[in-house]
Amino acid sequence: MNNIFTHKGILSGNDSAAFAFFSANVHHVLGISAFDEQVDLFHKANSFADQQAGDAHPFLLADLPFNAEWQMLTPGIIATFHFGHYRLLPLLLALSHIPICIMVSQTVKEKQQAYYQNILDEERCANVGFIVAEDPRLFFQIRSYLGKGYHILCYVDGGKGLGKTELQTHAMSMDFLHCTLWIRTGFAHIAYLSDVPIYAAWECMDRNNNREFKPTIYRPLANDSRINFVYRCVHALYADFARSLRSRPFAWENLFYLQDSIRLSADKIYLPDTDRYVPFRQEDHYFILDKSNYLSYPLNLDKFDRLCNIFCQQITI
Repeated sequence: MNNIFTHKGILSGNDSAAFAFFSANVHHVLGISAFDEQVDLFHKANSFADQQAGDAHPFLLADLPFNAEWQMLTPGIIATFHFGHYRLLPLLLALSHIPICIMVSQTVKEKQQAYYQNILDEERCANVGFIVAEDPRLFFQIRSYLGKGYHILCYVDGGKGLGKTELQTHAMSMDFLHCTLWIRTGFAHIAYLSDVPIYAAWECMDRNNNREFKPTIYRPLANDSRINFVYRCVHALYADFARSLRSRPFAWENLFYLQDSIRLSADKIYLPDTDRYVPFRQEDHYFILDKSNYLSYPLNLDKFDRLCNIFCQQITI
């Protein structure tokens, strides 16, 4: 069948739905609406995701200089993103005998535990704990781990295991690049209530193009209320992250499933139909996605093929 996801080898049919929502997310967050640019970024993001999920982390760790500042930090909340080789940060800390406890969703806990057990020896594996984000006793468990000298590592951008209802219950609305996002803020509330610092860190590249995880420290100011601290900390953290994202957009895993976090603006941005819509296939069913509002509409096979042929004419890569 001659459609956009097999014609000219651009994408496979199995990736069509993933690309449709990825292209919508890229448009809303990064302001990239040109179809060929979205396809190019999709390829780069998939390639990087495959590399990031592989077993090459021990080799990367061997070349990663450890920032000695981490060993001087008191236990606190480590705020990070699913960005770059994000699993390197907890591995780096564990290998340096710095105890960490990773907050994860129940749906991925076993998989995450197995990942670290396969890489770390028994001694260093003892430095890595896990707590479940959905646990009603979460705050008390965090306080317990902090009291034992553990850092609490939180992926503040959520992930595949985070439900939309959960996100809106523990989040605030904030402008981010070209869109408005629901931003998780629970980590900042916990830091304030536990009287511990926030250490913001994710993979960055230095002037020599070497990766590093240098912590930025956030603490309440004198007489800072909890609301003021959360607002100031979260805005500063995402402003820093935006700079990293602009330079390496392919490295943010959440672009594949950010649609649950995007809060659509009341003002519609005009897009030509060729930029606004994208056809996709889900098993043996065919749809067209309106990227301006994430609504999808069913198509018959004939209309799907005709639309795909139109889209193929835009491809310049």
